[in-house]
Amino acid sequence: METIVIRAKNKTELKFWLELIRKTGTEAVTINSELLEDAYLKMLIDKGMKSKDAGRNEVLKALEA
Repeated sequence: METIVIRAKNKTELKFWLELIRKTGTEAVTINSELLEDAYLKMLIDKGMKSKDAGRNEVLKALEA
């Protein structure tokens, strides 16, 4: 499955895009920016959890950069 993100300028534009997408038979959902940011942050955390362990000094050094 592929995803397209469209940032609508206002509710009228959002309604237009949702109607157009749904007319093609494609599923459309709306999410707010905060939820999108949370999902992206979760993806980065999950990716980081699968990497090798980092020591305390490495973490502090990365935070200073």
